[in-house]
Amino acid sequence: MEELVEILRESRGLIDSNLLERLASRFGKSRVDKAVRSVMEGRVKLYVFKPSRQVVWVVDGRGGRRIILPASGYCSCEDFYFNVVEGRVKLCYHIIAHRIAMLSGRYIVVELKDRLYDEIVRESTGIHIGVRPRYLDFAEDIRNASSKILSEKGPQPIGVLYLLLSEKGFEIPSKRSLSMILRMDPKGRFTFKSGKWSFSGYSRGC
Repeated sequence: MEELVEILRESRGLIDSNLLERLASRFGKSRVDKAVRSVMEGRVKLYVFKPSRQVVWVVDGRGGRRIILPASGYCSCEDFYFNVVEGRVKLCYHIIAHRIAMLSGRYIVVELKDRLYDEIVRESTGIHIGVRPRYLDFAEDIRNASSKILSEKGPQPIGVLYLLLSEKGFEIPSKRSLSMILRMDPKGRFTFKSGKWSFSGYSRGC
């Protein structure tokens, strides 16, 4: 993410052939092309909800609307879960598009009532509106099992937790995937300190 931000800052918001070549060499031509098209077609949007002034960044694509969390470098797309988390690629095209849009000022601001907030967020985390992706259920099952293990055994290194989950039948691609699943818990129940994960039971919004 830092590398992307640095490249875009150096471009000073100018999207030219030199910038595209630099981005393509680092993040892949296909993803960069999709990202640029998303920006140029006005599919990067900043939803501002009133009167609370909550904001949500999204990128609209063929597979639906995807939500971006700039502070954590998170995207709700499958590419993020299956490829970025696994380290196969650096970034999904939605995150690239969001950064290009932010630094070039090429995004659309949409103002909505607060009552639509939950609907927008819900739509942005699914492959199709009203359908919950299987990988989200899989991730939540892992979090629930992790919460039980950590509650019973106390804080654990990721390697130990990974092994304990494997013994329970969970086929998690890697320890890095497990760390990302815990870190991206929407309820904020897990904390990492001194090399160990712990379950705090804290839930955002409660």
